[in-house]
Formats: sequence, C-alpha cells, structure tokens
Amino acid sequence: MPNSFILYLSLVVGILVSSAGAAEELSATALLENLRRTMLERNFKATAHFFRDGTTTRMDYQHGIRAGKRFERMLDLDGHAHEVLRHDNIVTCWLPQTQRLVIDHRPSTQSFLMTVPERLSAIQAYYRFQAQPDPDQANWIIDIIPEDAYRYARKVWLTQDTYLPLKIEVYNEHNRVIERVELDHLQPNPQHMPLQATPAQNAAGARHIHQDPPQPVSQAQFVLTQTLPGYQPILFTRMPLPESGDTVEHLLLSDGFSSLSVYREKHAGIKTGLTHSGSVNAYSKTLPDGSVVTVIGEVPAQAVRQLAEDTQLAAPATP
Repeated sequence: MPNSFILYLSLVVGILVSSAGAAEELSATALLENLRRTMLERNFKATAHFFRDGTTTRMDYQHGIRAGKRFERMLDLDGHAHEVLRHDNIVTCWLPQTQRLVIDHRPSTQSFLMTVPERLSAIQAYYRFQAQPDPDQANWIIDIIPEDAYRYARKVWLTQDTYLPLKIEVYNEHNRVIERVELDHLQPNPQHMPLQATPAQNAAGARHIHQDPPQPVSQAQFVLTQTLPGYQPILFTRMPLPESGDTVEHLLLSDGFSSLSVYREKHAGIKTGLTHSGSVNAYSKTLPDGSVVTVIGEVPAQAVRQLAEDTQLAAPATP
C-alpha cells in the first residue's frame, strides 16, 4: 500500500499546587463536558475555515441530531465542491474532480471538528486542562496540555452561553500551530438544514473502508511489545487492497483526543523511516518476514517512531 494511501486512510487531535488550581481544572473539565454534550445534542451550522499545511479551506458546516443519531455535513466553498457527510458512524466523502466516492464504515474520529472523550477523568494522567475567560470576547478558552511527548496540545474557544465551538487549534511539540479551524456565521438551531447525501453520493463504484466487522486484536499477525501511555486499542480490521488484492491489517489506538493507526502489509518498496505530511507523522519499518509496518497519526514524531519500534511479528500459532 503506498504511503499516500495510508495517509488518506488516517486523515478523515499537572500537578495541582493550590486549591485555586484545583478549582480551575474542575472548571475546564466541566466546560469540556459541556462541549461534548453540545456535540451530541445541539443543531447548528457555520462557515468553517480549516487551516492545515499552510493552506486554508472554507467549508459550509452543518451539525445536527435526528432520532438520536448525529449528522455532520461539510461542503467545500472554494470551488472544488468536495463534500463530506457523517451519518452516525459512517462517513462518506465525494470528490467530484476525480469522481471518487469513499465510504468509511468505522471512522477514527467522532466529529469533523473535535473529539471529546466520554470520560475525561480517565485521561487526566496524560493531559491537564485549564480554562479562562477570553479577555476580548464573552467566551471561554480551554487549554488541553499534554503531560508527555506522545500527544499534541490543543486550545479550544467556546461561546459562553451555548458552549458551541468557535475555534480549535492544535500545537506541535515546538508550540507552533499546525492545525486550526475557525467557525463564523454561527447559527444555533437553524430552521433549514438539509442533512442528506447529494445525488452524486449515490454513484456506483464506491471505495469502502472498514466494511468488514472488527476482529479481536489477538488475531493480528503483529504484536505491540509496549504500548504508549494512555493509548487504548479501539478496533482491529483486515482490509483488501484494490490495487493488488493483498490484505492490510489495521489497528487503531486512541487516548480520547489523539489517535494512532498501525498498518501491516506485505507490499515491498515502501520507504522506511520517518515521514510527515503537515501535522501527520508516519514511521515505517520492515519486519523479519519482509512485511512492512507503518504507524501514522496526528501526533509527535517520537510517538510514531517508538510505537513502530515496539511492533514485532506475532509468534506462530501452535497447533
């Protein structure tokens, strides 16, 4: 599997010293919980400006809840007409310039904007949270600060009354902004919001990802001799490659905010070592049987390198 295909699959991120510090952290946690509820319960729309890899893309963004299921829709406003639709846990991406339709049945994130963990208390050994009022606006600012070198920092701006997201920034290990999304023309509870697929998305010949049911992680032909602190297995699948018919193994891990993917494939000729594309880092190495394992994610280079080095072939099954 070419590195570009792996990148594509992965792309659809404290010690309290006083009682005042404890109150600040509790406030930040409460705000993040309010944000999570908002992303589960509220209807809203906006113009979203996505900054990544030195370019900015404008998208018409819609978010809604119908019959207890989440919908998200993004339509490119810069003339390319790219469209991405989330219906509960299925994400459909339509690329009209190439007439390519991709359907991901198990996307790695819960939202196009930001994933907020269900149990924030479970990850407070790996992140600390701080909140403060925005000095220039009647909004809140939340800092999500990693406690180690295996994840990126984030900063979130929320409306003070409705807890809707206004801006989200991701920072690398050098404290530089590597990704930003800003929302303007924000409309809570819009009267008209057509959250359905366009006719183009009914085209035949779609490329399906993660369509087969997940399998137990124990079925993988590779093992992690160590796992990065805080990262838990989310799913393991095998996927056929359209180009060769070979099978690629995929293990997804997440700490709640950040996620990593481990791919193993038989295809030779992949460049080994560290590569990156914008905020995404990848590290590939060749295993003793000639297969290649690639670890990729929107995480620091140290994280993908260490996890790849800690990935080994599984012992042969005993009869």
